[in-house]
Amino acid sequence: FEVRMENARFMKRKVKAGAIEVDRETCTLIVNYEVEATVLGDLGEPIVAERKVNQKRIRLKTLDEHTDIPRLVEEILQSVKLIPESKRALVQQLLYDLQRHQQHGGPLRSRSASVAAGAGASGRDSAGTPVQEEREEKASLEALGEYIDGCYEGVEGALSATGLLLQLAREPTNLEPLAQDDRLLGCLTRLLNDEGKRSLDLAVNIVSVLYALSAYSDFHPALLEFKSGSLVMDVVDLEIKRHALRERERAQAGSTEPNPEEERRDKLRRRKQEKVLYVSFHVLLNLAEDINTERKMCNHGIVQMLTAMLSRHNGDLLILTLAFLKKLSIFGENAGEMAKAHLADRLVAFVPNKHEGVLEQVLHLLFNLSFHPKCNAQLGRAGLAPKLLALLRKGR
Repeated sequence: FEVRMENARFMKRKVKAGAIEVDRETCTLIVNYEVEATVLGDLGEPIVAERKVNQKRIRLKTLDEHTDIPRLVEEILQSVKLIPESKRALVQQLLYDLQRHQQHGGPLRSRSASVAAGAGASGRDSAGTPVQEEREEKASLEALGEYIDGCYEGVEGALSATGLLLQLAREPTNLEPLAQDDRLLGCLTRLLNDEGKRSLDLAVNIVSVLYALSAYSDFHPALLEFKSGSLVMDVVDLEIKRHALRERERAQAGSTEPNPEEERRDKLRRRKQEKVLYVSFHVLLNLAEDINTERKMCNHGIVQMLTAMLSRHNGDLLILTLAFLKKLSIFGENAGEMAKAHLADRLVAFVPNKHEGVLEQVLHLLFNLSFHPKCNAQLGRAGLAPKLLALLRKGR
């Protein structure tokens, strides 16, 4: 930045991390960031402020079936300071997505997979792909008012309208006008509260738009003003209760011969549920960058909700859950809640693990918990030490 002012003495430079994307065509990880430069006078008063949007492109030369993704992520985070630790799980899933594409190919998307896309980072249907992704109608920012009005036209109308809003939210340049619209967030949060319980597809669309906005810290105040975090936690809590009820019903059915059609519906229901859980926890993880917001989440049972996810078999959801728990475990009071939830017993069951990403996150979390007396004792009773020794013998 060039500044020509006689009374300018000091320059204050602030860097804000933005969306993280991948370009499948060039096998590149793209980190968007914003540099804000403020020139200060002799007394520290701001004289000139200027912003510039930049990208850092990280070309991945080799990415095949032999690539150790967790180790590659560690190297990237150590060398690229623009990526915060809270985005480790996201970067890991983006790289797994690239790795799968390199191995199996498949049609390229018209845009890169982005954190602002509002779907699961892997882009797979089981991890949060938006339900409206293949709609032929192309969304336009000029029609934003029409889309908001469409949210009031019943569940089907709202599903179509939120799908178009999600198209807009996938493009980072649209996020600021979306966040500045006085009606949008109020409409989406009301719709999520009133109708999200009836339609998982609708809930995925709405939470995905919130996810796109939550990727940028500048939009967090607006999201919190409309109690987005609280509503998303309500969505998670409801889906956990639904899953528990379904599991009880299956247990009561006992050895009854399963109905193929019912099994198919149950599988589809579970996939949709994991979509909304994956995207919801991503929203909450982004909002938890603020320590006060994180503390409120903990007071409302986020540790118990995350612990409930450990019984799932979706690798992407497990990695995200473990990354969130690892972030929370830094603070002693949260580790205490994890001790009450007997999290240590659940975690030890994941060691060893064939899924490298899951094992990496589990070991990091176990390391943090080992400093808490109660968790440490639980880890000992759960038999962690022999398992770690076995891993060391294998050179892990």
